[in-house]
Amino acid sequence: MVCDRLFSKPEIELVLADSLYGESERTFLGCLEELKLSFLVAIRSNHGVWLPHGQRVRHNRWRKLDRVFSDTTKEVRYVREIVFGKKRYRRYWEITTYPETLPPNSTWYVMTEIADLSYKDVGNLYGCRNRVEYALNQSKNELGWSIFDCYITQISKSGGK
Repeated sequence: MVCDRLFSKPEIELVLADSLYGESERTFLGCLEELKLSFLVAIRSNHGVWLPHGQRVRHNRWRKLDRVFSDTTKEVRYVREIVFGKKRYRRYWEITTYPETLPPNSTWYVMTEIADLSYKDVGNLYGCRNRVEYALNQSKNELGWSIFDCYITQISKSGGK
């Protein structure tokens, strides 16, 4: 599989990714599962999950949490788990600033495969994803997009080898 070519022995504790990766079941997520890596990925609000006949979607109650930022300031967020059928290892979460109105610009959907994950940790882990993305964008800008695009093109042409 592609995973064999990407990693020989990953020393990764947790993978954080945006919705592009959260929607790629057959490639990115499959690779993470094969490597038995824990992950938190953003997903779209219309993300689909197959349910066995007779099972339903359940939205647990909202829980308040303090979102702690890198400068130690805090903001109130609300999180709830969305359970598709029975609770499983792969879990789905909704995070928002206002549970009454769910404003699109401050409501996020997250899928996780993390052992013993508490609702208290979901919001701050998601925040780490944003910090990593910001840092990566700064790194890409320092390198220049052409270098990054060239690297992706080379990987694509070589078939990931």
